[in-house]
Amino acid sequence: MLKIDDIKLEIFVLTYNRAKYLDATLKSIVNQSYKKFNIIVLDNNSTDETELIVKKYQNLHDIKYIRNDLNIGVVGNFLKAKELASKEFAMIFHDDDIMHPEYVETALKLLEQNNDSVFLGAAMSFELEPDFEFQKNNAKAKILSQKDFASLLYRGFPYHYASTVFRTKFLKKAKVEFKKYGKLSDRPVLINLLQYGKAIVLLEPYIKYRLHPEQDSQTKSSGPFLSEIIELNKLYKSILGDSVFNKYGRSFLLANYIYINQSFKELYQTKKLKTKIDYLNTFIKNEASSLKAILIGYFIEALPYRVYKIIKNVKKRKQKVNFIIL
Repeated sequence: MLKIDDIKLEIFVLTYNRAKYLDATLKSIVNQSYKKFNIIVLDNNSTDETELIVKKYQNLHDIKYIRNDLNIGVVGNFLKAKELASKEFAMIFHDDDIMHPEYVETALKLLEQNNDSVFLGAAMSFELEPDFEFQKNNAKAKILSQKDFASLLYRGFPYHYASTVFRTKFLKKAKVEFKKYGKLSDRPVLINLLQYGKAIVLLEPYIKYRLHPEQDSQTKSSGPFLSEIIELNKLYKSILGDSVFNKYGRSFLLANYIYINQSFKELYQTKKLKTKIDYLNTFIKNEASSLKAILIGYFIEALPYRVYKIIKNVKKRKQKVNFIIL
């Protein structure tokens, strides 16, 4: 069991009209194996039963409830948590996800063992109806530099942003560039903070990410838009480079085409080659990609089909040879 004499962690739960999910979220936090932390619920002017749910758990844990007079938006609520944070560590959690019962204990232990770390975060699993059953995890973790962390994210590691436990002194330095990145701005916040030190990433899922239609990520009308996708790719390129002669550049080149191709499918549901070429060219012109990435990506995408064609042709030739011999 982790031994800390005083409270060093604050868990902020940002919420708005999700009482039906908040109940399970608070239950998972209150039932942590290590309990010396504060919980602060920042209610963004909900009109449902949110306050009643919080009161239910105030009997089990010291929970501070703060209700905004006006809805200040997701970013506004995040910035409010950042401003209020006063302990050594701070976590800003979602109101609809489930936390592993040993997550806080594991996180604080690793943070205290690695004084040069800026934050710690964990992998997540995606679930429609998350329960409280977790496998016993082994606390497998990696200590990552800015480049290593950016490469990990860009290659699709299921990092749960709200699992991040910040050293508060670095959280205070965080800059949320929402106008530039839109709803993709969470990744740049973390990547840019790593100019100050290392990231600790737990490789096993310590968070159950709830999939439901009310999620901000499911609302396409609010983005991400093409300009925001381009800016995020430019950030990855500036961190990783695009040289084929080092592992970071190669990771950018391999992931860049896949990322852009997926974005193309989401934004423009068309199979017209010219439209796709114009789209890819937009990334190159804006320095969010390079011709190398496009060519390498295309080669990798086309490789399985080419192998299939070669095997098919070889089989045909064998059949012809056998026919002639017969």
